Amino acid sequence: MGNRKLAVLTLSLLFPCLMGCACMGGGGAEYTYEAPPQGKAKVVLYRNGSFFGHGSYELVQLNGEELTTVTNGGWFDTNVDPGKLSIATKPRVQFIGLGSLIMKNWYDYEPVLVLETTPNQIYFVRFESPGVFSGKQRFDTVLVEESEARKELEGKKRFGEGEEFYY
Repeated sequence: MGNRKLAVLTLSLLFPCLMGCACMGGGGAEYTYEAPPQGKAKVVLYRNGSFFGHGSYELVQLNGEELTTVTNGGWFDTNVDPGKLSIATKPRVQFIGLGSLIMKNWYDYEPVLVLETTPNQIYFVRFESPGVFSGKQRFDTVLVEESEARKELEGKKRFGEGEEFYY
């Protein structure tokens, strides 16, 4: 009888967390290729969908300014002035209840990639979830070739539109 109570308790605690995790992801427009405005560079941030680690996400800053939330299976782009561009992230996990209060300010922003951007170029940056069992908290951040990125971006929904900036 004790195992049955433990199973019910475990499921009752996991269900809200799994529902919160399932709600993550981009909800905006599908990705379409768009060149940067003349004299600007464009940065496209994206994350492939993954079942493991899908409830984790990262807050992203460009040159110290909060930009967006990188969630499971979405993308976001922004135009920037040419020059040094620092991308910093702050990891988060989508918890419901006490867990979110405990982990809310656990980590600070940390630079994960620095680029020297040039006018009229597009930079594709992929965030790769380490998964829930890896022990890593931060996503791997990878600069990706355009041909590979455009294939991976097919069908992805834009994140950051009409969504709150998760804290």
